[in-house]
Amino acid sequence: MRGLYYISEAPSPADIRQPGIRFAPIISKKSGNAVWRNRMRRIIKTVYRTEKNGLIEACKSSNKCVLFVIIPLRFSQRSTPRVSLHDLQPSALNLINKITQLVLHA
Repeated sequence: MRGLYYISEAPSPADIRQPGIRFAPIISKKSGNAVWRNRMRRIIKTVYRTEKNGLIEACKSSNKCVLFVIIPLRFSQRSTPRVSLHDLQPSALNLINKITQLVLHA
């Protein structure tokens, strides 16, 4: 799984954006049919939703904004026809933890 991110300073209080996160899972059409891609998207969102609190707190404490995109490159419908939460969770958690550390030290 691959993660792309962009960390920036939070803008002035007059701006609309607040310190926090924007998250987007991206699944290519080449990886599988619509049902499989939507299942992948739901699983990735579930992992993010359960683990986002530490990243949100890091953003607020350091006054940063993060754009976080996650791309599951090694998964396709042919290689893993039945994807589960346990298949994606370890690599997604690793990405979230790395980005949390980068936000705290940036």
